Amino acid sequence: MSDSPSKQVPDSTDFTVSEARYSKGNYIVRCPSTNGLKSRAARLIGDGLHCRYTWREKGYVASPSKLAKFQKLYAAGWDANFVTGELQPDLSAATPELIDAWRHDPEAVYKAALK
Repeated sequence: MSDSPSKQVPDSTDFTVSEARYSKGNYIVRCPSTNGLKSRAARLIGDGLHCRYTWREKGYVASPSKLAKFQKLYAAGWDANFVTGELQPDLSAATPELIDAWRHDPEAVYKAALK
């Protein structure tokens, strides 16, 4: 597959993507942890985008469309809240306009990030 979604984010050390062996047409996103806690990638794919974890393949099962969303949001610096699982942009480097827009209409900011 030359246009495989697994090739869209090269050289990521926080996660790896491969084709699923036991779920036809899907991908496995593996997010290794160095300290026993979930990484940003694991929170985003599991809690934020609600992909299920499979012990058999030791990763999160994602459809091609969820994988594309995950890669766009990860590249843009998004994360999932570790308590509620809600998606949130990287506000550490955000402009005041983005922070105000996020407080008033988070859904619009999320849709704009996926474009």
